[in-house]
Amino acid sequence: MEGVDLPEEGERVEVGVGDDAAVVRVNGGYIVQSLDFFTPIHPDPYVQGRIAANNSLNDVFAMGATEVLSVLVISGFPKELPEEDARRMLQGFADQCREVDAPVVGGHTIVNPWPILGGSVTGFAERYVTTEGARPGDVLYLTKPLGTQPAMALLRMPEDARESMFGHLDVERVEEIAVEIMTEPLLDAAEAALEAGATAMTDVTGFGLRGHAKEIAERSGVRVVIERLPVIPGMQEVSSALGYGLDRGESAETAGGLLVAVPEERAGELEEAFEERGVWYRRVGRIERGEGVTVDGELEEVEDYPR
Repeated sequence: MEGVDLPEEGERVEVGVGDDAAVVRVNGGYIVQSLDFFTPIHPDPYVQGRIAANNSLNDVFAMGATEVLSVLVISGFPKELPEEDARRMLQGFADQCREVDAPVVGGHTIVNPWPILGGSVTGFAERYVTTEGARPGDVLYLTKPLGTQPAMALLRMPEDARESMFGHLDVERVEEIAVEIMTEPLLDAAEAALEAGATAMTDVTGFGLRGHAKEIAERSGVRVVIERLPVIPGMQEVSSALGYGLDRGESAETAGGLLVAVPEERAGELEEAFEERGVWYRRVGRIERGEGVTVDGELEEVEDYPR
């Protein structure tokens, strides 16, 4: 948090500001904590609730905390929002948490000019993985296609403009894939990554693939090379028209996939672990000596997601 004089980290704090979640050492393992909330991106309140919960939960999964101890809901609703819409958002949030056995134990709601929803998540891990452990020779995997930002922009466009610009696209199919991406928990992917000995991992969210790859590059002191960009069909066309930079890995994602670095010799083990759990994946790049991020990948319109 540049420009802010934060208190010194305590002796039990192993990971503080700068990663997907904080890690605090306790007897028998590690407490992993995160906080996330945002404004709606989907018009259906129930679906939005599920997306918000998943986006919050995935930060602790991305650190290797596959057991969620508790979730506190953070919500804000304008006075004019129909009560039924608020109830459906909260129900979606609760149902998404239930899917991964994450107990909702409370929270706080305020009156706000626009809706916000998210949560403070506390997880437990026997061991954790950060963005700092990638090594030259590792390979990179991604567990969800890219393109949720242009997909949601397409969904929210006025119907006449959408028909004029993108009338040939199957909007219902695009929405189906995007919602599946944004509501699929990273729990199984994280379990597979831990089993295979991942050296670094993070979830791909608001900074896009390039931004989160940059976090791994900077914190691990390596160069990240992205060689493949799996995307929702048709979304590169939307991205080009609206300037999202999907083909450069710059388009923001919501509750996107797990980006995992693993030693080359354990890549087969990771793929087997993904297969056993039914996790979609693509090998998307590699780790080299040097610094920075290169995105020079083949664009693949994904036809096999969800599995």
